[in-house]
Amino acid sequence: MPPKQDLTAYRVAIELRSSSGSTGAEILAFLQEQGVNISMSTLRRTLAQWGVTRITRTVPEQRVGLAERIHELMWAQAPLTDVKMAEILRLDGYIVGARAVQRIRLAMGDKKRLPRADWQAYNESVASILLEEYEDGRIQDYGAVFLTQFMRQKHRVVGR
Repeated sequence: MPPKQDLTAYRVAIELRSSSGSTGAEILAFLQEQGVNISMSTLRRTLAQWGVTRITRTVPEQRVGLAERIHELMWAQAPLTDVKMAEILRLDGYIVGARAVQRIRLAMGDKKRLPRADWQAYNESVASILLEEYEDGRIQDYGAVFLTQFMRQKHRVVGR
């Protein structure tokens, strides 16, 4: 186990950055510039000991489009897990983890499952959509993969 880092010399700077809305990652980057290498959990634990109970994990400007982007990814062509959505969001510049993606997705009502009581009605609606699209000639040549993607575009989650 590495020796315990004493952050008291940086307390004022850390508290100032935390209160001004800097993210935990930005505070860690500042500390690394000062030659102090600690983990996020060490930073959180230290801030809690000092009585600073909240650090910003996402920048307020990023929160605006985050829910909409998660909704878009949820209904993307290929089924995505929360982990994959978090990876894509990080590439888009958002600071978010898989658990945060899951919380936001569930808060919006985007669930990947249905209650057992709703299965029959859901299956009937899926069958009617498929029948209508088949009669229009749109999905006659689709295989399982394309058909699944098509149904997800219609906001219908179906098994392969």
